[in-house]
Amino acid sequence: MKTIVHLTILSAVIFSYNSCKNKKSTTTSASSYTTVPPQNTTTVVPVPPPTTTITATQPQNDNVRFIVSFYSIGQGIDLKANDEFVKFLDSYQKKISYTPTHWGREGEIDYCLALTELSASEQTEFVKKANEILSKSNLVHQKENAKCEHKALPPLNVNPAPDIFRMVVSFFSTAAGIDGKINDEFVKFLDTYPKKIAYEPTHWGREGEIDYCLKLSELSTAEQEDFVKKAKVILSKSSLVNINENAACVHKH
Repeated sequence: MKTIVHLTILSAVIFSYNSCKNKKSTTTSASSYTTVPPQNTTTVVPVPPPTTTITATQPQNDNVRFIVSFYSIGQGIDLKANDEFVKFLDSYQKKISYTPTHWGREGEIDYCLALTELSASEQTEFVKKANEILSKSNLVHQKENAKCEHKALPPLNVNPAPDIFRMVVSFFSTAAGIDGKINDEFVKFLDTYPKKIAYEPTHWGREGEIDYCLKLSELSTAEQEDFVKKAKVILSKSSLVNINENAACVHKH
């Protein structure tokens, strides 16, 4: 009987020991499983490509408000009209900015005027007054709201274009001297003209040859025509005189 009791107790202890061992193993296994740290992962964030800012370029407008172009048809520009226009610019009630552009071989010149000093209505008034002056010449073009097309020429290594005079009177000789009587009559005509005529005699020969190169800038276009007509009446009395209009003074020193 004692032996059976002892075996029963021993079996219970063994069973209890094995149960504890299995439980510890299971707990350890589970604990080991849950304590495994997760693997480190790197999150790659895509970087967008650099952005390029595109700025729209607006076309440039090179037009200016008013363009005056003095041109030549072989004998130079209308100097009187040009001088009158420059005087108009320089004496205008508001200062007008301008830079003359010389572009031809015979004195051709442009005035490209932005007129930014003036309001829109003042610009219209300016153009109207300018056209009144420029209408006196047939050697000028005017354009509004246009491009200044001519570019300044580089300096030339040649003699400049000759100065042009409205009237050139040349007394010459055929071995017996000039026609002194008609010369004196013409000088009197010059000195007594209603408007004072600027002139400087140019002596160029050995027999009294002489030229009178006349700008006639004191006179309007119509007055110049009348002067030339009257001068020709006097000079036509002699066969020893040449008359040229809008020409160079070839004998001038």
